[in-house]
Amino acid sequence: MHAERNKILLVVLLLAVAVGVYFWLGRAQSPVAGSVQFVCVSTGKLYRISQEDIPSILPAVNPSTGEKTLLPTEEKDGKLIANPRFAFDALRDPELAKVNKYVDPTTLEVLDSPR
Repeated sequence: MHAERNKILLVVLLLAVAVGVYFWLGRAQSPVAGSVQFVCVSTGKLYRISQEDIPSILPAVNPSTGEKTLLPTEEKDGKLIANPRFAFDALRDPELAKVNKYVDPTTLEVLDSPR
């Protein structure tokens, strides 16, 4: 009787360890958590760039056009805006300001249609 009780306890313990390992290692991380959304100020197209691939110089190069027109975004009050930490200075650049059609330079709101 004592040996059978030990076997049951061992099975329960192994099941608990298996469940713990599953929740610790088996869960897939959200692809969004490890990435940042960027907007192309020229086309309005949104891109997701992984944390590892975020460029150190902004604006970033748009993979579709090869031009430096990507700015990081964030959500504020339910609206998508260009990240103020980078966007205000970037949009003062005459070259970027010339092609900017989708980010309001005053509010930094990402627009649905060109301005």
